[in-house]
Amino acid sequence: MDCYSALEVPPTASTETIRSAYRRLAQKWHPDKHEASGAEATHRMSEINLAWEILKDPETRRINDEARLHRPDQTPFSESSQEKPRTHRPHAGAPMMMEVDSGCVGSIGHDGLNKLFVEFRSGGLYVYFGVPVATFAALVAAKSKGRFLIFNIVNGPYRCKRIGA
Repeated sequence: MDCYSALEVPPTASTETIRSAYRRLAQKWHPDKHEASGAEATHRMSEINLAWEILKDPETRRINDEARLHRPDQTPFSESSQEKPRTHRPHAGAPMMMEVDSGCVGSIGHDGLNKLFVEFRSGGLYVYFGVPVATFAALVAAKSKGRFLIFNIVNGPYRCKRIGA
C-alpha cells in the first residue's frame, strides 16, 4: 500500500493537507455511511486509517519515504541509526530478521516486496502476505511493536501462515 495514494495526496503534501484528505476520505468511506458493501468500505477505511497513522508523525513519515526510495532487496532502516539492530535468519524461507524490544515479538523481517515475517517470543515464525514495505517501516518505527502488530497486521486484512517452530 502506498500511503500517499491511499490518502489521494502527493508525497510533497503538507501535514495539514494530509490531515484534510484523511478527514474527507474517512467521512466518505466510513462503513456506517458508505453505500458500497461493508467489506469494501471496511477494507478501504483500514487503509485510510493506516496511511494516516504512518503519515501524521514526522518520524514514521520519514521512514516511509525512505522505504519508498529503497530497492525491494533493501530494508528501510535509517543509516543515521547509531546502533544497528541484531539480525538473524530463523528459517531458510525467511529474510534476515532484526530483533526487537517488545513483550510478545522477538524479531521481524520483510522480503522487500509484500511478505512480513514475525517471530513471536512465545514460539512460532509466521509470514503475513500482502504487507507493503511502508507498513513494515511503520512497524519498525512504532513505539509499541506488539500493539502495532496486533491492531494493524494480525487483525488487519492480511493472510497468515505459520512456517517455523
